[in-house]
Amino acid sequence: MIAVIGAIIGGILNRPYIIPKLFPNSPPSLTSLSADPESPQPAGSTIEWTAKALDRENDILVYNFILKNANTGSIIKKRGWNSDRDWAWVTTESDSGNYIVEAWVKDGHHATKVDESDDQSSVEYTIASNTPPSFTSLSADPESPQPAGSTIEWTARAKDPERDDLAYNFILKDADTGSILKKSGWGSDRDWTWVTTDSNSGDYIVEAWVRDGHHATQGNEWDDQSSDIYTLKNGWPIYITNSCNKTINVILRYKSPASYWIVDGIWEIEPNTSSYLNNDSDHIRTNYDSIYLYAYTFNKSIAWAGTIEFPSDFTGSAHQTEDPFAGPTKLCVLVFESRT
Repeated sequence: MIAVIGAIIGGILNRPYIIPKLFPNSPPSLTSLSADPESPQPAGSTIEWTAKALDRENDILVYNFILKNANTGSIIKKRGWNSDRDWAWVTTESDSGNYIVEAWVKDGHHATKVDESDDQSSVEYTIASNTPPSFTSLSADPESPQPAGSTIEWTARAKDPERDDLAYNFILKDADTGSILKKSGWGSDRDWTWVTTDSNSGDYIVEAWVRDGHHATQGNEWDDQSSDIYTLKNGWPIYITNSCNKTINVILRYKSPASYWIVDGIWEIEPNTSSYLNNDSDHIRTNYDSIYLYAYTFNKSIAWAGTIEFPSDFTGSAHQTEDPFAGPTKLCVLVFESRT
């Protein structure tokens, strides 16, 4: 209709005629500016920004994102004008602080210079310093001490406020010299199996290291560490108590730390006394949880034969063998213990 009216007026005037617009062009307005994820986030995060704007004439809109220092107001970065209403802000480990993110919009009919906009919106955002992980526990199963040749399962527990992926390293050291004997190597496994041999008796330090990749990065660097001292015994000495009122002669068959079965004796244990069983001025030792016993009085009027079972953790609990022939009086009791 407007075009027809324009043609009629143009015919009367004998020249082209354009009817002026009845309504002026309206500038666009920003309706929202959002960040995903929301503030605050740790340094090193990537923040996705999205601006939304409304334009009455549905003009093509262009956007610009401006990053500013919240304390000084100085401009740190400009995305640049284009039609993309999204911007990814990739932060680094050194970017902790407070910021202002501005979104600008224009439709080309009003603001025309690079540093001009038809409308803008801003949001304050905090990039927090990444917190290093810290250990909460380091445990061994079974607990120290254990006989050489045992297998020890180590478990480390650590916490990280940002829930970063953590890497662990286990370090085995000689407790006397501090020299490193073994490293598990960096990895996500927080458990480590230490397989010892019969020749590994001694004192050790086991260290656990942890890092999240945002702080310590070199091979021998860590964010936190925990350590524990562990002892491997060269077998357990055997201790016997004779609570009888007679001297007891004892013969044992036991497994040595070198895994040889040995028959040894005879030890004479005086009445109501206790003693380690020695051989060549040293305690006899075993890594095994059973010994086989033959014990008798001097005239062999009373004798015992059987197996003494030690608990698997060699805690030193007492083991008793009672006189099977003494009837209700039970005159004699032998007590065996594995001692640390």
